[in-house]
Amino acid sequence: MSTVFITGANRGIGLGLVRALLAAGHDVVAACRTPERCPQLAELAKDASPPRLEILKLDVTDDSSVADTAARVAARFPAIDILINNAGIYPEGGDEAFADVPLELFQRAMEVNYLGAIRVTKAFLPLVRKSNRGRIVNVSSGAATITTKADARRYCYGPSKTALNMFTRTLAHELKPPGIVTAAISPGWVRTEMGGPDADLSVEEAADAMVKTLEKLSGEHSGLFLDRFGNPDAYAW
Repeated sequence: MSTVFITGANRGIGLGLVRALLAAGHDVVAACRTPERCPQLAELAKDASPPRLEILKLDVTDDSSVADTAARVAARFPAIDILINNAGIYPEGGDEAFADVPLELFQRAMEVNYLGAIRVTKAFLPLVRKSNRGRIVNVSSGAATITTKADARRYCYGPSKTALNMFTRTLAHELKPPGIVTAAISPGWVRTEMGGPDADLSVEEAADAMVKTLEKLSGEHSGLFLDRFGNPDAYAW
């Protein structure tokens, strides 16, 4: 059993991961910006027996919110075994020409998808260091891939996830000697508000596979860009 902290837990992949983690027997701290708007989380907390789900309010774009949440978690848990940076947004429509994409959408994507993960990791790294099996997982996307990029789409979202991948790879080199595994994982194309109704996978399919991968992460995975099954060859950098 591990203690897991996850951001963006109120919908989509995040909510699916909370369900799958609880089903697998893990203790979960689920953080999101507006937990009061997610009755599904409250139901999961009520149904967990013994209580294994704690729900906290967190805005990954706000330094004080992140610091306050980290302090609350540190007062409650001796360590965090798995930190999942899942909070993310897709601010654009995706098919706009470059000239039609407002600058603030680029800024928003980087603020949430990239800097949000950095804020949370900085605040929670001391708790991850206290685990004897610490893992940091950044939820990425195939849209981050540069090598096989062959379209003029996702000007904001894609680069924010590419930056997240570079952060993951860089941090992995620093944290690998003390034994902390740091990896980027793409869930695939999932039927969520972000992925749309035509996506290949259900939330349950993606989340269940990701949790199995989280449970088997080892040093050989550190610094890699994995698919939901833990395969490092599915996505190019």
